[in-house]
Amino acid sequence: DVERFEPIEVRAIAEYLLEYSQPFDYAEPPDNVTEEASAERGKHLFQVRGCLACHQHKEFPEAKQSQGPDLSRIGAKLDDENGQRWLYSWVREPNRYHARTVMPNLYLTPLADEKDAKTVTDPAADIAAYLLTSQEDWKPEELPELDDEGLDKLTETYLLGSFSKGRTEVYLSEGIPPEAEPELKVDEKLLLQGDDDSPEALLRKKLLYVGRRSISRLGCTGCHDVPGFEDAKPIGTGLADWGRKDTSKLAFEQILEYLREKPPGGSHGHLAHAEHPHGDAAEHGEEHASAEHVSAEHHGLNPDEMDADTGFFVEALLHHEREGFLWQKLREPRSYDFKMTENKAYTDRLRMPKFNFTQQEIEAVMTFVLGLVSEPPAAKYVYHPTPRRKAIVEGEQLLTKYNCVGCHTTKMETWEFEYKPDEFDAPPPIKDYAFLKPHFTPEQLAASKKVDSRGMGHATITGMPNPAVQEDDDGKPLYLFSLWEPAAINGETWSIGGVEVPVPEAHRLKVRPYHGGDFARYLHPIAVTMGQKNNPNVKPTDVWGWVPPPLVREGQKVQTGWLHDFLLDPFPLRPAVVLRMPRFNMSPEEADKLVHYFAAVDDVEYPYTYHRPGGGDSLSRGEDKKIAQALELVTDGKNYCVKCHMLGDYKPKGLAADMAPNLDRIYQRLRPGYLKEWLAHPQVKLPYTGMPVNFPPQNDPNEAIRSKLFPGTSEDALFGVVNMLLNYDSFMKRQTSIKSMVKEPPPEATEKAALDDRAKPAPGVKSASGGR
Repeated sequence: DVERFEPIEVRAIAEYLLEYSQPFDYAEPPDNVTEEASAERGKHLFQVRGCLACHQHKEFPEAKQSQGPDLSRIGAKLDDENGQRWLYSWVREPNRYHARTVMPNLYLTPLADEKDAKTVTDPAADIAAYLLTSQEDWKPEELPELDDEGLDKLTETYLLGSFSKGRTEVYLSEGIPPEAEPELKVDEKLLLQGDDDSPEALLRKKLLYVGRRSISRLGCTGCHDVPGFEDAKPIGTGLADWGRKDTSKLAFEQILEYLREKPPGGSHGHLAHAEHPHGDAAEHGEEHASAEHVSAEHHGLNPDEMDADTGFFVEALLHHEREGFLWQKLREPRSYDFKMTENKAYTDRLRMPKFNFTQQEIEAVMTFVLGLVSEPPAAKYVYHPTPRRKAIVEGEQLLTKYNCVGCHTTKMETWEFEYKPDEFDAPPPIKDYAFLKPHFTPEQLAASKKVDSRGMGHATITGMPNPAVQEDDDGKPLYLFSLWEPAAINGETWSIGGVEVPVPEAHRLKVRPYHGGDFARYLHPIAVTMGQKNNPNVKPTDVWGWVPPPLVREGQKVQTGWLHDFLLDPFPLRPAVVLRMPRFNMSPEEADKLVHYFAAVDDVEYPYTYHRPGGGDSLSRGEDKKIAQALELVTDGKNYCVKCHMLGDYKPKGLAADMAPNLDRIYQRLRPGYLKEWLAHPQVKLPYTGMPVNFPPQNDPNEAIRSKLFPGTSEDALFGVVNMLLNYDSFMKRQTSIKSMVKEPPPEATEKAALDDRAKPAPGVKSASGGR
């Protein structure tokens, strides 16, 4: 029956889905595109625009993300006109096809050539063209010839569940007459007679009927939205109290005989004792025992050829215990039908599908199901997370759902290493502002100097190792480690943004890898090569600013309101980036949870509200003057900020790779404390940044220029620029007088207009002449 009916069911389900699929409005290429789609361009875009952050492809074996499907053969699946149009629409606007998809919009808008603005390409078309070449040698199978008799037999099997044998035979040969419609179920209405009652039309109706019944029977709607099944219910048995279900209610059926023929862990008969069959207890010198209470060995199974886990669960299964039943149900769900289908109709077979569970996953599901006892646990066992911990858990779930960690690093590497105290040099002193210096207590510094029984010191550091491995004096590998957190080593303080920590490979004890950011690491060397085509002097450290940034300390950095809005509608921030942040189809509630997560991880204030110094428009004249002086400093295009940064309508000349973010909305984006520390010493906040220290506390090479533009010390200038950026919008509004632009009418005209208005009747009120 399976060999005969399953191909018919597959064909029928496909026919039903194609028949009742909703129409799709394909996206059309923009009118300004001038170039034909190019698979060569598409391959490059597929590599750098974020596709490999979720998908795998055989032509990029180094990229191993698996959030989405492998696209190595997608071209074979969509190798027709509608398939190509669909793929273009999907790549360009995923939520056009599926409103709830987690695939983001990558903003694949038309691109004008840098040298010839009239040459415009369509990135979405290029990527689609590339994917359509990804076919290998796979071809879809030709539709087999339909077994008409088998279709009739399967249709009859379903109809007999609702009608008598006689009526079923009539309906099978003629269809169901229209007058019977009131008593029909939704499925059976597909067999109603209509305008076309030809044999071909009736055959088509049977296919659709069997397709709908198969979808219902197999529970496809448990995972998929299917037209016509909007109110469908799950087909599975309730599990709310499975953990205390009596074993007498579990149908073990002929599972013992099944295990003899197909033992766990081997091929047919691999673990069976042919010379030691079950059933002759006297031959073994013992009384015959029931199937529930004998060992695997006495059932013809060899326990020596089973691993510990398998042996334990087989014994539980043979003794009719819940653990054994559930273990076998998860690994081979339909094995309980063994030797039972002789007395079952084809449509009454077990329906639970076989999932590709590993042994570890099976035990994880078992642990959960065995804990379902249909009553709440005692209050003392219920986990009640703190608000901060709850925010972290919910945020991590969303980071996984939208694969944020595919692009962004959320935790840096942590190394534990040992060293010889007398050979470990202290870092050179850093002259920095007091508010930037890391603080370790005397006890912490003293603890960092302790040595083990071999006289070796131990330290733990967190950050990024330099990919370029050096050699020590003995020619052995030496790593240089850039700190992202301050460290106390050998009684000395090592700061972020200072010299790298030298760690010989032989002294490295333990490595806890980074979390997230695999795509950024994959993309970095590619971006270096791309950058060096335009500028051979590009430094690899600077290129880290072109790829998806780490989200370490994000909560300390940004204002929560800004981040919430940015997640819902991202806009370009850094002109130099290889790819911009895509737009995910997340809800405002999900964006709020992510914002709360970053604040909770960094243990900062949430929700965060920033109140500007002086209340914005109420700034005094003296403060306005200081802001104006700071703006002069910032707009010195030769020495200060606008040399690299955009500000308002000003854009520095040069390549986009050399430009930094626009400064006119800093007051919305950054927290004031972070902004102050960033301007004071950028490398303390982001070790790889190429932004210079513009306001050093000592030995400022631009002191003469700075003091002329902004009188006072370097620290005064630092705080002045911070204040200017945080009040930029309100300050600029005060520079333009709207009142002076308004041309008011003369007083006489104003007075006459007022009198005329008073003379007009109110709306809906009759005038003296009777009109309205």
